[in-house]
Amino acid sequence: MGTFSRLRESRNWTQKYVASYLCVTQRSYGHYEKGTRSLPLEHLIKLTELYGVRSDYILGITDEKSRIPNPRKGSSML
Repeated sequence: MGTFSRLRESRNWTQKYVASYLCVTQRSYGHYEKGTRSLPLEHLIKLTELYGVRSDYILGITDEKSRIPNPRKGSSML
């Protein structure tokens, strides 16, 4: 099972629900889950927002799910 389907199923969401969030057909989203179609950047961004995870986690680059804090949103790290 891939990252997309794991994230989706952990929330008990259907492919149709996530596809609707991305404004694509269920069939197109199914291709993203299977890896038979490349995920456009705008959809990657929307999925990180939907699932609250890092883009590199969605892409399978890391196992770290937590998002990196945005320093422009009031962080005192600057």
